[in-house]
Amino acid sequence: MKLNNVSNQDTQYTTYIACPACESKFVQGEVCACGFGAQKSKSIKLEKRERATILAFVIFSFILLFSYYQLMHWGSFALRVPILKTEKLLGVMDSKSYMELADICNARANVKCVQQTYHEMYQHTKNVEALSMLAQFEARNHDLQTAISDFDAYFKGGGKNSKIPFQYAMVLEENHNYEASLRFLSLAIHQNSGKRSLLATAEMLRIYMAQQKYEQAQRLLENFWSHADKQRAYFNAEESQIQGVLGPQKTARL
Repeated sequence: MKLNNVSNQDTQYTTYIACPACESKFVQGEVCACGFGAQKSKSIKLEKRERATILAFVIFSFILLFSYYQLMHWGSFALRVPILKTEKLLGVMDSKSYMELADICNARANVKCVQQTYHEMYQHTKNVEALSMLAQFEARNHDLQTAISDFDAYFKGGGKNSKIPFQYAMVLEENHNYEASLRFLSLAIHQNSGKRSLLATAEMLRIYMAQQKYEQAQRLLENFWSHADKQRAYFNAEESQIQGVLGPQKTARL
């Protein structure tokens, strides 16, 4: 028996469904004579449009709230801070960017932000100067114990900035650690010249005089005058006070 080839089109059947609106039958996927299918299509399109509008509104609201937060929290730095934060998140932030962020935090009076930024700077860049900047910031905010700890970590980490011994000595003196302060003032004198050496000498002399260590004060003055030909006019009042205790013969200038 010979069988005729049956195409795929011959095997497809048309499906009719009853219209929910008028109960007449129409082909599934098409529009009923009463317009039921068209209304549903419009309804679907309208629903999609509404969802898109809501999503756009949510995104816009988030951007607006984020911008408001940035502006209130960071002021005129609102545009720069997200860039720096992104650099930090990506791990590409260098010492210069960390210092910029710390300066911004300081300008906004955000103490914790400054401290965290300097800590992260040291952790990620191993730049020991971050510890000295952190310690100086803490000293300015009268957090002496923390400042002393970070100054100590700076020197143990190999810090060699000649400005720092004097800064550390002043913090130690304010904390009544006079012996340690004298050591770092002496270091400041040996590492510096001119005004810095003069300031360190003045502070060291003041401590000696307050402790009535007049002989040490005299030796300090003699050493200062021997290395400072143009500064022999300094410390006349201190010299007179020492003379009153030790006598003129022991206080002659070199």
